[in-house]
Amino acid sequence: MQLIGDWVKGGFVKGKWLFRNGDFYEGTFLKNKPNGPGKFMYFRSKATITGTFEKGKWVLGITSQTPARVLLDYALKAVPTLFQPAPPDPSLPAFVIPMQFK
Repeated sequence: MQLIGDWVKGGFVKGKWLFRNGDFYEGTFLKNKPNGPGKFMYFRSKATITGTFEKGKWVLGITSQTPARVLLDYALKAVPTLFQPAPPDPSLPAFVIPMQFK
């Protein structure tokens, strides 16, 4: 895993988080974890998931033509140590899949 981008006072704040398999996350960070707007790009499928990390949860935005559930399943297999489904949140719209970092 590699971080490329902007660092402030020893903390990663913006850039790309590259994974060995070619996938990457690009966006903003807080305390070296994704926070705010960003996107995941999957090397093999070229699929992109955009959204926002809010309070440690991934809120999906626009996705590629691949259904979001397929992309989520792929993401969970590709980087199982990165995030996991969060408990359901009735305050969120049905199309939002809450995620949290492990």
